[in-house]
Amino acid sequence: MIFPELIYSDTRPDISMNRQILSDLRLDSAFSPSVCDVLLQKPSRENIVQRREMFAKLLSDPHSPEKIKKLRTLLEEASGLYSAFTKADSECAACFIFVNLFLAVKKFSDFAMLFSGYGKLFDAFSETFRKFSGESIFPEAENSALQLSEKLSSALSFSVTVSGDLATVSKVCESGIADSLKNCAKLLGIESKEKKTAPVQTYAPVANAIRTLFPDLFTEAKNFTDKYRMAVSGEMFRYTEQLGFIDGVIDFTLHAAWNGIPFCFPEISDSKVISLTDLYDVTLLQKDCTHIVPNDVFFDENERFFYLTGANGGGKTTYLRAIGGALLMFLAGMPVFCKSGKISVFSGVYTHFPMDERFEGTGRFLNEKNRVDEIMRAQDGNSVILLNETFSTTGEDKAAFQTKELATKLSESGNFGLYITHQHNAEEILPFLGVIVDETDSNRRTFKIEKKRLPPKSFASDILEKYGLTKSSLESKFSHFL
Repeated sequence: MIFPELIYSDTRPDISMNRQILSDLRLDSAFSPSVCDVLLQKPSRENIVQRREMFAKLLSDPHSPEKIKKLRTLLEEASGLYSAFTKADSECAACFIFVNLFLAVKKFSDFAMLFSGYGKLFDAFSETFRKFSGESIFPEAENSALQLSEKLSSALSFSVTVSGDLATVSKVCESGIADSLKNCAKLLGIESKEKKTAPVQTYAPVANAIRTLFPDLFTEAKNFTDKYRMAVSGEMFRYTEQLGFIDGVIDFTLHAAWNGIPFCFPEISDSKVISLTDLYDVTLLQKDCTHIVPNDVFFDENERFFYLTGANGGGKTTYLRAIGGALLMFLAGMPVFCKSGKISVFSGVYTHFPMDERFEGTGRFLNEKNRVDEIMRAQDGNSVILLNETFSTTGEDKAAFQTKELATKLSESGNFGLYITHQHNAEEILPFLGVIVDETDSNRRTFKIEKKRLPPKSFASDILEKYGLTKSSLESKFSHFL
């Protein structure tokens, strides 16, 4: 049986981006490892299209989160048994484990075939398991496995005491504390639920004791394993990470929506553009941020790359992270946290954020220069490059020279991106975005990003103007005291 990919239109793409990008954008703290692994993979237009279809349908069904979690749990239970089966150190233990492994795989398969209607990827997945569960061997095999499992559950209710190479086996007392508690619960009308546990990996003395005590049962389990071993393939357990990705995306999206943050699936543009309305940096949810300021984003072929300058604490890095996160989510076929948008399919995202560690031998400036050079070698003219205060740790003249040189390369490269710089006197090789005080927000000191070159002065005057604390307004207000 060939099991199709669940989140890939064809084959799994290679990792194309550096894991440091996730750290720079704080996505590694927002998403599970299964989601992060997919965010780093080489983008594919077909994967984007099919995953968007899948997530749109899953997120429109209020029952899908619970169903995905159940499917994932069933697979993880089967995967655990498969691992114990393949690592069993005795034939006896392997055969006993396989009986329960077979039942776990059948249970997962029966539930998996119910997932049609969630897009092409899940339709192919569902149809495969419909055929798998419908194979002629399964009705007879399932019946045999159920009977064997009952026998094993009854026969293996014993305790084992090991001393050296000797194992002493005795029946578990039927009237122990656990049974007494169950009887009390039953009298009180409390339902007692038992989770069956399969025999797990054991070592030779115990396995030999079991085999000696129950030779017929061992023979029956061995015959069953020999007959149906090929019905269970380790290939199906690669769905574990793929279901982890789906589950992680749904969980995070619903969490963001519960906090009032909108999401959408931006239009896939054939022309190169990044256009997003009211984009949020959802990684701020990890800090229990109650007021996340959205911003609009617009890059096109005419203005592909921007400088971004402004006040410290004004949201420049947040804006940059919001753009980087949105692009990676879009390229992974995930929902994007904005009201609406249009994005073209870029080949990847690159980031350069300041690092805090010491650089023995090379120094911080040379390290930054090497990292930037590495990005410029890797870019292909269809990438997005996000630079945060690059060359800010060196002298002003040297920083100005390096910034101008890098800006020239970026302008000519064809890539899209943003360059946060503290240098207000940066030459106009790139157009400017600036951080301004949000005049519409009367209750908070918040900022918005606008296409505007700001003068090289303190932003204190903007804040003073907002709150009526300029010299003229103060003189007017307190003139009667003068």
